[in-house]
Amino acid sequence: MQQTICLPLTAATRKLHLGNLYSWLLADTYMRASNLAERPIVTYESWNCLSKKLEEDPQLKEVNEKERVERIEEMVEKNIEDARKIFRKYAFSFRLPAVRDDRADFREFLLENYARKREAGVIDSSEKLTLPDYAKIADVASKIHWVPSFAPKRMKGIHIEDRSYEIFRQGFCGISSETHPGRVFGQKFVQAHIPAFMQNQGLQIDAGFYGSDVLTKWLYFLFGIQQEPTFRMIGLTGIILNHNRKKLTKYDSNVPLISDIKEHPDTVRLSLLKQPFGRDFVYPTLSQEERVRLKALNCLRFLGNSGVRENSSNLDLSEIKDSSRRITEDILEARFDKAYALFRHMVYVLISKKCIEQIKSKGIKLQDLGEVRRTYQGICSLFIPVSYLELEEKKVNNF
Repeated sequence: MQQTICLPLTAATRKLHLGNLYSWLLADTYMRASNLAERPIVTYESWNCLSKKLEEDPQLKEVNEKERVERIEEMVEKNIEDARKIFRKYAFSFRLPAVRDDRADFREFLLENYARKREAGVIDSSEKLTLPDYAKIADVASKIHWVPSFAPKRMKGIHIEDRSYEIFRQGFCGISSETHPGRVFGQKFVQAHIPAFMQNQGLQIDAGFYGSDVLTKWLYFLFGIQQEPTFRMIGLTGIILNHNRKKLTKYDSNVPLISDIKEHPDTVRLSLLKQPFGRDFVYPTLSQEERVRLKALNCLRFLGNSGVRENSSNLDLSEIKDSSRRITEDILEARFDKAYALFRHMVYVLISKKCIEQIKSKGIKLQDLGEVRRTYQGICSLFIPVSYLELEEKKVNNF
């Protein structure tokens, strides 16, 4: 039986920026909602380990090949471990083994596909791959469910005068072929084979969430070299902007790296999920969502500590259950901002104002209390998973 996965953005093992965090956060939330809806999905780590940027590192200057290989391995492993600290901090439950472009099985898969493309004439004798015209690329893209629906139209704005791509580049940090000493495969060519490699491993890709800039850097090229789509759904996010409404990049001196963000991880999660999905947005102010997080957490505490009184009245759970269903459905259709609005309504109105007020005034029956706890805890695991886990750990430690 094929395992279904959500494929996060393949991240370079260097400084991790907010775009990485946003993509990972969406993948993690989608996976949690899918499992809550009893549609089991997992997310694997995906790493771009062999980058041209590594070649510019001063540590690799003037060293012999053996030392260079060892240092690259050390740098990559350190960078991945730094990223995994972020995963743990944000409660991202990504699986191992990681998909890495430095894995031996991936290198073998890439070389086999390269040989087949050469044999089929897709790659010519000068080692150039020519993408098909836009109509053929659009045909592949049309077989994918896009959110928002206008996302594939952005490909029309990609003007490529020369559709030929050099397969190899000069360098040492990458996947090499014995027939091309001193050269390695270009990164676009390498990354475009990751989805097919995962399918070859028996994995079915359900969804992926990427910034619209990835459309030009990866997806357009991916659609150009494959005949059938490897995704069921692609959610295309907007670009995160700075306060001058320019693209936020990790090279901006006033932009914090992920590791520098001091706010609670769930506050960051709520702030990003709140943004209009598929539209560009300014890097958000986080203080407002901190109040939402604390309110949601206080409701969790109250429900966890509530007791049952004799002669308690029945609690109408229909609104809470319906809201839970709609939240899950919205997330599974990549309507994250709508799901967030429903979550906020659940916290402030359905749980705090209606449910808790009734418990305080009239009590609640044991069966109803258990039902509302389970439903609300499931939704909180989507939006404030770190706070939920911290609360559960305190209960265990106190016990």
